[in-house]
Amino acid sequence: MANELYFISILQEALRDPEPRRALGRALATIQRLGAQRSYRSGFENFQQFMEEVWSCHDLIRGDRVRELIIELVVDASAFSGEQMQAAMKVIDANPDWRNEYEQLRSQVAEEIPPAVEVYRGGQRIGEMNLEKVGARRSLGQIIPGAYLLRLNTGLVLWEGQLTGRDLLWAEAFGPESLDMAAETAEVRRRPTRAVVLLGGEAILRIFAGIEDGAIEVEWVG
Repeated sequence: MANELYFISILQEALRDPEPRRALGRALATIQRLGAQRSYRSGFENFQQFMEEVWSCHDLIRGDRVRELIIELVVDASAFSGEQMQAAMKVIDANPDWRNEYEQLRSQVAEEIPPAVEVYRGGQRIGEMNLEKVGARRSLGQIIPGAYLLRLNTGLVLWEGQLTGRDLLWAEAFGPESLDMAAETAEVRRRPTRAVVLLGGEAILRIFAGIEDGAIEVEWVG
């Protein structure tokens, strides 16, 4: 009968070791070596069933934690730093079911809350662009050089970076000789100095230069 559960005493001894991680590795090797002997065969089968149950519980617990993470990301992404967001998305992307769950929940929230882009300069909110439907384009003017952050009203950060005179001031972007053209032709003024694809192609950020200040535009491609 002792051999039926021989692995328990081996695991207990490993867990008491000052370096349990290494000791568990040695313990598993011992359990497997003894399990090859006829007198321990039944006990080794019990060990295999035990480990299957352990992994099953581990997967259930991990799955529940990932679902909590998905809800937090969708409901309040602003609570995550950039590094935390990247790490969380790596976990979600590792499992197609979790990724689908994330996308479905995000779509449901987007249907109930029309997307809006909040614009911050130097940590201060300076405006918001509402994107009521796919294909909508909204712009915000009087944009001067500085540190900017754009995020959805759900808290998800879309873009963060510096906008300089080369992005926002016509003379620096295209040269002083083009100022007359900028004043005369509205079409020329709509030439972006920079375009950034956001959310894997779901939105596009465009930066436009002006004579004294610039503008930003977000297109919701969907």
